[in-house]
Amino acid sequence: MKTCRLIPRIFGLFGGILAVIFMCTVAFAAPPGSQPPSTHPPQEISFPDIKAMELEVDHSSPKPGDIVFFRGTYMVTGCVKKPFFGKITLDGNNLIEQEMKNYNPDCLSSSNMFDGLFGVSWKATSGTHTVVFTADSKNDIGEGLQNELNNTQTITITVPFPQIEKIKDMKTKQPIPIPVPGVK
Repeated sequence: MKTCRLIPRIFGLFGGILAVIFMCTVAFAAPPGSQPPSTHPPQEISFPDIKAMELEVDHSSPKPGDIVFFRGTYMVTGCVKKPFFGKITLDGNNLIEQEMKNYNPDCLSSSNMFDGLFGVSWKATSGTHTVVFTADSKNDIGEGLQNELNNTQTITITVPFPQIEKIKDMKTKQPIPIPVPGVK
């Protein structure tokens, strides 16, 4: 028995018109009972996984000017033969983006699983900041749809604004009002 299933394939965009080609997949089926049942289970496609495990900050209450270290921990499962990159951003700006260490590029380890660290320091500035650690930041490794969803870790860090001392009168020790332009 012959069946034809039309499968749309996007061919390209020409002068603002999207061209779609339909391809026909033909399958021939043997008559029922003429083939022995398969003894092999269907093969599943296995993708490697690069997972951002954790993003930590070494300073729980930084003040402006303090040096803060951000550390991202990642785990690789499966065979990853190509180099891959990671990055740490602060408020959407790259603090670092570089190649991450691949501890098993030849896929010789029996477990094909390893952990790694990735980090950067930052001089703290006042305000609330969003820090994001992304493993495989350039999407160099095809991980399959589900595995691409675990590549980031995010934290928020708040650095307080410095306290302004009130100016006091030397004789009376009372606060002196500070005029604010535009306010009466």
